[in-house]
Amino acid sequence: MRNIIITFGLFGLFAGCGEPSPKSVDFGSEDSNKIVRLIEDIPDYSGNPTKLEQIVIKGGDVSYISTSSVEVQLVGKPKVDGASASCGLKIFAPGGSLLGEKSWTFEKVGSDWKLKNAPVK
Repeated sequence: MRNIIITFGLFGLFAGCGEPSPKSVDFGSEDSNKIVRLIEDIPDYSGNPTKLEQIVIKGGDVSYISTSSVEVQLVGKPKVDGASASCGLKIFAPGGSLLGEKSWTFEKVGSDWKLKNAPVK
């Protein structure tokens, strides 16, 4: 499984891993691929609350995105069940120490996937 590491936080926003974009990697289904792209695109939204609202369901718990500086690494592929999905991620502190492994949840709204719950602690 190819690793994707994404760093986001208040100031240092970038995504990458020194390999081709995840957009060219197949994670098993169109929905899984969309979820991976959403995770990859978080840095583009995290510094702008108005843009962030576009990728989070109403009432979703993702407040950490604009207040934390962490790296995330996919663990396996997203698990899609109808209009709900989950994805395992390893959470790292800046500098690389492992903080833990968390499961993020997503909800499909129309044809788009949105973050529902994305804990880092």
